Amino acid sequence: MLSPRDHFRNVRGLKVKGAKWNPQTIFKTLESRAWLGVVSHEGNPVLDPEGNEITKAEPLISLETWHRIQSALQERRIGKVNNRTSDASPLLGVIGCKECQANMHHRAQMMSGKQYRYYYCPKKHGKSVKAVEFENAFEQTFLTLLGDKTVMRREYVAAENHTVELMDAKATLNSLMASMMSAQSNTVREALTQQIASVDLRIAHLESLPQREAEWRMVPTGKTYAQEWDYADQEGRRQLLINSGIRALTINLGKGKTPVSFYIPANILERMEDQDASDFRSEESPWELTVQELNELINNN
Repeated sequence: MLSPRDHFRNVRGLKVKGAKWNPQTIFKTLESRAWLGVVSHEGNPVLDPEGNEITKAEPLISLETWHRIQSALQERRIGKVNNRTSDASPLLGVIGCKECQANMHHRAQMMSGKQYRYYYCPKKHGKSVKAVEFENAFEQTFLTLLGDKTVMRREYVAAENHTVELMDAKATLNSLMASMMSAQSNTVREALTQQIASVDLRIAHLESLPQREAEWRMVPTGKTYAQEWDYADQEGRRQLLINSGIRALTINLGKGKTPVSFYIPANILERMEDQDASDFRSEESPWELTVQELNELINNN
């Protein structure tokens, strides 16, 4: 499919140049309510006097599908990392600065014909961390602690009855309330008040109906982290770590002092039944150790 830039050139009879899609353009396109055939202005739905969305065409997708897309886009935003190269470092988006929590950047340089790689804080906290040493210790610790645990994936469970319509009505109400706060004239306030009253009645009716909210559930994939790790390439392993939510914050204080804080999500901690729960912490209270202690832990297992 041609990118917008190439499409514009094509309709004008000009030669296309193979321009790439901009990720922000893709996100904006998928977030548009035009898929539902409704009229919108600056991202907000345009409503009739009764508070219903004004339609201009038949919807291309269902309202439930649109909400699923928005949930998936939100997931992408949560997992987004600053990947400025096509050859991302193994722990890009996983390792962060212990001082400021920013994602550490990766640097490689050649000296005397040999490549040296480092992770460093973009805000210059601490000294650079030797990449190979940290990556090896992190990998071995990850597999030692979680290698036999089952990888979980998020699965969307569709809403029943009128849950999706209720979610949409509430979103419409929030938009109207926001418009009310910025309205300057009595004419606009009166129109908005009428629309809010209509939406309120619709919400009350929908709330009276039996329903089940749409949700995301964690379901087992049938494979362990060790199996997925062995199968994946470098980028696949990085994505496995990012999707798991596991994160390590560190800082090189010099003189061999490189403390590490491990953040292990609650859904993984709950399945570490064979480990002493006191040895691990959630995001509020991380499990801390040094790179040297990481190596000792590996050697003792």
